Amino acid sequence: SHKVLLVLLEKEQSLITDDWPWSIQYRSATGYGCPDTAPCDSEYYGFFNQVYHAARIYKYYSIQIDNSSIII
Repeated sequence: SHKVLLVLLEKEQSLITDDWPWSIQYRSATGYGCPDTAPCDSEYYGFFNQVYHAARIYKYYSIQIDNSSIII
């Protein structure tokens, strides 16, 4: 959903509410490829790459959840 991506952009880099974002904020806009314990992977730098890969992984997760069977 586009709403999830907007929340992610705000949570990670404040890109929705920031009046004057820096270029570094766009570089890792969604935090994709940026582990907490290491530097970001430069392969995923850039606003397009960040949003594209974040949307792609969320889509993947939603398909996996829809196709999984819950055993109780």
